[in-house]
Amino acid sequence: RHGCWRVVETRCWRFSPIEDQFWDNFSRIHGIFKPHVDGLPGFADRWPEIEPYFRDSLLVAHNAPFDVRILCSHLDYHQ
Repeated sequence: RHGCWRVVETRCWRFSPIEDQFWDNFSRIHGIFKPHVDGLPGFADRWPEIEPYFRDSLLVAHNAPFDVRILCSHLDYHQ
């Protein structure tokens, strides 16, 4: 516990990227390379598990602009 906040849960989902949207230069930063996600379910398959975290919740993410950009591109792609 730090001050007036505390971590209540930490989650991480990996899924196959949208058709060739994998950037090697980001892999060097976060350590996730294409072989780590090849063969994993796609975003649409993971969404039923992820979506409840976006309802009536406060989410905190490290490097959120990157995560939000990826999230929005997948939501747009899958409508």
